[in-house]
Amino acid sequence: MKIAFPAARRLVGGIAVVALAGGLLLAPAPNGSDEAQARPQHLKFFGQKYEDALGKDAIKKGRCDICHEKTLPKDKKIRNPYGAALADIVKENEKDQDAFNAALDKVADMSSCVPDKSYGDRIKDGQLPAEGCAPVKPDEKQPLVPVPDANN
Repeated sequence: MKIAFPAARRLVGGIAVVALAGGLLLAPAPNGSDEAQARPQHLKFFGQKYEDALGKDAIKKGRCDICHEKTLPKDKKIRNPYGAALADIVKENEKDQDAFNAALDKVADMSSCVPDKSYGDRIKDGQLPAEGCAPVKPDEKQPLVPVPDANN
């Protein structure tokens, strides 16, 4: 009987170690991780509102680049001017379509990076709202880099 006890102890100890390791592997990443947190409802709401003006293919192709800077994909906190203006109005994880549409309406009336054109005018012309505009630093309103030709 004494021989079986150490073997059982090792077996239980081994199972405990495996369970702990498995639990750590399955645990969610901490909140400070650098992974992007997708907001698919924002793209969905934008698409529903502007599908007729832009077309389903343009919205599908633009995806996150509608608001975020596509040249800097590692840092989704850097937005284009349209996304920065929208982020100033809408809650970060807004799930209410009416509230999000109201924010889209406000931003549509704002001036874009193209002189004498609002974001809404650009959308009516069949362009993504900030196409060709310089990215904006997080928590600032200054472009990161000059854009040689913003008259797209």
